[in-house]
Amino acid sequence: MISFKKTASLLFAAMLSVTTFTSGLTADAAGVTVFMNAVASNSGEYMSFESAQPFMRDDILFVPARSLADSADMEVEWDQTTETALFTIDIENGAETPIKQYASELIGKVSGYGLDVTPSAVSAALTAGDTNAVLRFIFKDTDGYEIAIGKTIALSVCPEVVNDTTLMVPLRDTVSIFGLEVDWDQEKLAVKISVPQFAVVPANMQIIPVHEPVEQTVYTEEVTEDAPVAENNGTYLGRFMITHYCTCNICNGGWGNNTAYAGKIIPGQTIAVDPSVIPPLSWVYIDGYGLRRAEDCGGAIKGYHIDMAVSSHEEAYRLGVVYKDVWLQ
Repeated sequence: MISFKKTASLLFAAMLSVTTFTSGLTADAAGVTVFMNAVASNSGEYMSFESAQPFMRDDILFVPARSLADSADMEVEWDQTTETALFTIDIENGAETPIKQYASELIGKVSGYGLDVTPSAVSAALTAGDTNAVLRFIFKDTDGYEIAIGKTIALSVCPEVVNDTTLMVPLRDTVSIFGLEVDWDQEKLAVKISVPQFAVVPANMQIIPVHEPVEQTVYTEEVTEDAPVAENNGTYLGRFMITHYCTCNICNGGWGNNTAYAGKIIPGQTIAVDPSVIPPLSWVYIDGYGLRRAEDCGGAIKGYHIDMAVSSHEEAYRLGVVYKDVWLQ
């Protein structure tokens, strides 16, 4: 979603707690089985652990993200930069399997906030070392752009990366994000995961940014100022909300290609700031972006908020809203 420099900003939703499950298993979870009960097929199948073995920590079972996705008819994408796994149930091309039929019913109950949109997918983003996961119901508008309605969900424990290559996720927490049911048989050391009889939509959801890995474009040939060399990142200012805008009327109103302090907007250099927080024409170092210059301001840019100039409306829409640490040079 785009955050408009002159008019708007996005709010994130409240958290939903999910539960853990307990057992007397040893740390390596030897002998445990996970049965997907009519999830990916009308019968069922067992989760395979060929890539990595499950383990227990504080009575919580962790399984490989890839194993879970494969056995549950989900897609999973891995963003190495942020160590985030994105689990997705794609319903856009039909709902043949039980879990896709369930996801289709679930997203059909989600409010579209009056927008002209079509259901596309249900996803959950889990990040290593972070107890905050994000549930998203993905829709597409008439132009093909994705719109997400969802919320942040609190996990009981953080996902972990093992052997530098495999993301291990807490099983119950992860499937509970999608509303799947989990049963534990202590005697047989067996977990059974099932699609619920009724699809229940979580409460307190809002329109939130679509999950996209941040892909930066280098504009070195356009930079007109000699940027300072970042030494030890400078003076730490804090963690800022980063939004993105271009020169179009939707993003920049009647200002077009003009800045408040430095002439024309330079994508990849110009940022809009609150001048009471970041001095005009000063350089800042933004984690993940590099050096940027405070050349603009805006009525909606208040406090710890930076609006970053990019080359197109499509790029501003795709990059959405992120949170980054900022240093003054």
